[in-house]
Amino acid sequence: AADKAVEPESQVAAKTIAVPVVKAASNETPKRVQEQVDTLFRKVASEQVKHNASSTRVYAAYALFKDAGSSFDVLKRYGITEMNGRNKILSQFYALAPDQLGLLCNDLVQSIVSERSDHSMGSGSEMVDSALCTLVAHKVDMLPMWNLDADFLKGYTKKGIEALMAEAGFDKWYDEKHTTEKTKTPPFGALMKSKTDDLIAGILKSGFDFSQFLPACIGDRMKKAQTQFDELQGKVKPVVSESEQAA
Repeated sequence: AADKAVEPESQVAAKTIAVPVVKAASNETPKRVQEQVDTLFRKVASEQVKHNASSTRVYAAYALFKDAGSSFDVLKRYGITEMNGRNKILSQFYALAPDQLGLLCNDLVQSIVSERSDHSMGSGSEMVDSALCTLVAHKVDMLPMWNLDADFLKGYTKKGIEALMAEAGFDKWYDEKHTTEKTKTPPFGALMKSKTDDLIAGILKSGFDFSQFLPACIGDRMKKAQTQFDELQGKVKPVVSESEQAA
């Protein structure tokens, strides 16, 4: 493909504009936390496919599909109809029997040799969605794959930390543990008034068992991926070979 033309530099002097810092709402996942979660998804997915022949074939088929210039007509012959996104295609590839996947790869190779184009549809977010697709296909439980640490908490504002602790049930547990007859202020409320670093340290040293807690920013993504995966699996129709048709 031809190199993109380089646009001339602007002749207008750049002006410094003060941009206000927008804090994430307590019900939204901060960007820094989201990046950690995305990295976790891809890391765990990579371990799942490391020694799995089925996933190797699925990703190999997708690589051939991309190298073939996204040959949609070839995929349609195998009952693949949802093609808007890497994760959607992978979900349907997982539904194909090994022999069907092998035949698909053969057809894609022929397409590469004779019809390859330069069309591309990849993006960073699709890579994360693809990792989620793999996690769902392998029925991975994300609970033991994640643990709460300081880096994760630092991705939140104090309001976000407060909401996360409420989600985990930490706030009620902390109040029950530290409330005495002399307590005037709810202990968790007092803890929340601490400096951010002290707050995080207090949470991590509290003794609360976070091992059974999976935050919604992970769990909800997995549920959404599972729903899409199941829907797309149901749309794949097995191809009847010529020999089977003749029988």
